[in-house]
Amino acid sequence: MLAVTVAPGSPAARAGLRGRLLLAKLDGQPVVDALDCRFFSAGERVVATLADGRRIALVKAYDEDPGLVPPPLVPRTCGNRCVFCFMGQQPRGVRAALRLRDEDFRLSFLLGNYITLTNLRPEDWRRIRRLRLSPLYVSVHATDETVRRLLLGNPRAPAILPQLRRLARYGCALHVQIVVCPGLNDGKVLARTVADLARLRPAVASVALVPVGLTAHRAGCYPLRGLTRDEARALLVLADRYDARLRPRAGTGWLYPADEVYFLAGRPFPHRRWYDDFPQLENGVGMMRRLLDRLPRLQLAGRRPYTVLTGVLVAPRLARWARRERVTVVPVANTHFGGGVNVAGLLAGVDLVRALRGVRRGTVFVPASAVNADGLLLDNMPLAALRRQTRAAIRLLNDEGAVVSGS
Repeated sequence: MLAVTVAPGSPAARAGLRGRLLLAKLDGQPVVDALDCRFFSAGERVVATLADGRRIALVKAYDEDPGLVPPPLVPRTCGNRCVFCFMGQQPRGVRAALRLRDEDFRLSFLLGNYITLTNLRPEDWRRIRRLRLSPLYVSVHATDETVRRLLLGNPRAPAILPQLRRLARYGCALHVQIVVCPGLNDGKVLARTVADLARLRPAVASVALVPVGLTAHRAGCYPLRGLTRDEARALLVLADRYDARLRPRAGTGWLYPADEVYFLAGRPFPHRRWYDDFPQLENGVGMMRRLLDRLPRLQLAGRRPYTVLTGVLVAPRLARWARRERVTVVPVANTHFGGGVNVAGLLAGVDLVRALRGVRRGTVFVPASAVNADGLLLDNMPLAALRRQTRAAIRLLNDEGAVVSGS
């Protein structure tokens, strides 16, 4: 049984349901949480069985939400202590969500969150198989178990390859990430990891190579360093080798370096076709290519002059467009996180305020990815407070080059 609330105007409301209800089944399947509500509510006709035995047919569009709103999932937390974990190297005052270490297969399916498969219980495996949850997003990092356990800070982590093979037997598509930590899982270890994963194609549908992210707040953490230019270029060579081998056979790529690898290597980004359908976009793979392709069609709106605030990595790549469109691009150094954190989506309010000091008029465009749904920046500064720092209008610009918020 699951307590749900009927959304006004929804298919459930049109069927005569109101208020709070106890939901027993959807289309004959027991319902225990938001995952079941989402999973069993597809289709144009869904039968809801209530705790009192009533069976109510809900008629809706195929992908329309039926309006039986479950309580939010309480995420399972992570028991690993990854040596590179970004959550463990943050300054005080960041948003609470940035400190949450979730490890929940339900959120992997629903939201694309990466999981390590280290906390699955027998009933979880049964549920994954029964629902055939696909795709799932898995952090592998290394198939050498000694190295992987060191990386995860978990000497009891189960062997990853048998788990991946089991998910493949269940019919699950898997998107994998490898956070590359120089001196630990690069070089021969990485070559072995990628080769092992390649043998699991097509179940392992894509692999992202993500450089380790290091802030200035690593006191007491495992000693790590970032990738050098030569190491970044070696990752690109590895990816190109697999692309040349696999794309002619499969018609798509498979091993994708994150955008930051190209920045570090000083290399141009591949053509859009190289990224196929952008299977690792939320992992920072292909965002820059997509933005560069859309820049010629980008139409900023508001009072001129226009100013775009962005990370120090992205700013130089916008220079040609900025000259043509008479836009001032301001690279914003990230002092809040420090270290090697230079991407636009991790800019905090304190750094944006500093960048605004010289801007007194016109329209300023701020990365939308740095602001959450509640209008808070990463250091909990309200967007409204940022707007009070300047007479210029502030608008949010998303990763696709679209204005998503006005002043």
